[in-house]
Amino acid sequence: MLEVIAGARACGVEVKESFTDKMMELTDSMTPYAPSMKLDFDYKRPMEIEYIYSRPVKTALAAGYDMKKVAMLETQLRFIQSGLSRQ
Repeated sequence: MLEVIAGARACGVEVKESFTDKMMELTDSMTPYAPSMKLDFDYKRPMEIEYIYSRPVKTALAAGYDMKKVAMLETQLRFIQSGLSRQ
């Protein structure tokens, strides 16, 4: 989450680092659920990698910030997605 905040800052969007604590508290208080990408995976549907990972990574990079960890997740998800395509 801190890397995403740094990417947002590079793009001119100010997000306080304390936002991560708030998001973690909110997540901890939620009823367990499956995120949309997990449901897509479970039902062998295309995951929204482009909009959730690729575009933010490209936008931050264009602004001068390399979101290396998010880019790594994007690569891993694309690998997983390619396995679904072959089934």
